[in-house]
Amino acid sequence: MKFLILTDNYPPEMNARARIVSELAREWSKTGHKISVITSFPNFPRGKIFPGYKNKIYQKEQTDEISILRVKTYMYPNKGIFNRILDFSSFMFSGFIAGLFHKDCNIIIASTPQFFCAIAGCLLSIVHRKPFVLLLSDLWPDSVVSVGAMKKSFFIKAAKLIEKWLYKKADLIFISSPGFNGHLERLNINKDKVYLSLAGYNQQLFYPKEKSTEIIKKYNLEKNFVIGYIGTMGMAHKISQLFDFADKLKEEEKIKILLVGDGIDRDNIEKKIKSNNISNMIIDGPFPSNIVPEYISILDISIVVLANIETNKTVIPSKMMETMAMGKPIILYAPTGAASKMLTKAKSGIFIEIGKINLLVKETIQLMNDDKRMLEYSNNAKLFVKNFTIERQAYIISQELAKLKNT
Repeated sequence: MKFLILTDNYPPEMNARARIVSELAREWSKTGHKISVITSFPNFPRGKIFPGYKNKIYQKEQTDEISILRVKTYMYPNKGIFNRILDFSSFMFSGFIAGLFHKDCNIIIASTPQFFCAIAGCLLSIVHRKPFVLLLSDLWPDSVVSVGAMKKSFFIKAAKLIEKWLYKKADLIFISSPGFNGHLERLNINKDKVYLSLAGYNQQLFYPKEKSTEIIKKYNLEKNFVIGYIGTMGMAHKISQLFDFADKLKEEEKIKILLVGDGIDRDNIEKKIKSNNISNMIIDGPFPSNIVPEYISILDISIVVLANIETNKTVIPSKMMETMAMGKPIILYAPTGAASKMLTKAKSGIFIEIGKINLLVKETIQLMNDDKRMLEYSNNAKLFVKNFTIERQAYIISQELAKLKNT
């Protein structure tokens, strides 16, 4: 089959959506499908063009037998709302125009989190009379209201009408969390076209390995118990919640908290660590995706943090899959929801509801001193994620796409 994929984010960008879409594309290409991708020039999350690129009208690339067409967009850091909408909209227009000249495809696939990219994909499916498939990884615009980036308004009402229209027009919808099902049901979306496809992990990168001695030496962690957050530091995560955690753990001299990643909150977090001389907290990164497993390798516990907002009850962070694949016990500090249900099912860590910071500290110390439970969580994690490799997720999706092509 011939797939045309529209995605606002793509490597060398390092966010979850760029990784997941690119790995699906790679797996589909490996199994004989012809893949074409329309995307922007890399600039996320800081809104600055990556070294080696220019924001030209267009640029063609070829990677792993995947044809990539990058198009010019307005670029702005991942903060605020008005300029970000301009950023999203610019890709919608340029991606749509580029797609008009790409008629040689069987199926058009568009990704979220925000739906402007999906609008371009949907309109192209109408113009080319091809099936439209939506990869749904966030409930936009509800998520921007939840984090406080926008208040309920006429714009949000209009956006929700567009959201519902997209779901109705999509021939298939692949959701990255079972938590999205309720939202789609309330919008009367036909459940027969909705399929669960959790964010798969790349088993060539994420697998149990020895701790990186190089990274341990880099941060002088030879005698430390390392608790790490590795991922996006944005409004939906509120990593600042970990400052109180670090303060209450300062008497536990063995514990170090490692933060690795990028996002709109990263600079402020780094400034606070330095200005307050928080000695048990380290921040670094971002690093290329192929380096990230080396950082996960040195963790004794992976901590996953989500802000206490409504839409975070529906999501499952992809970092949970990656760290479980490497056999790392997880402490999830988040609202009760899809992520906590999955962790409970996997029996691979501890869930602490947001706000219960003293319980978080108590459970962390107890787990650190319980080797038997640490090993049990590690083994359970590795066992649970075996069915969630990116290869398997790509296969599941392609099987449904084949049915769609033949209808």
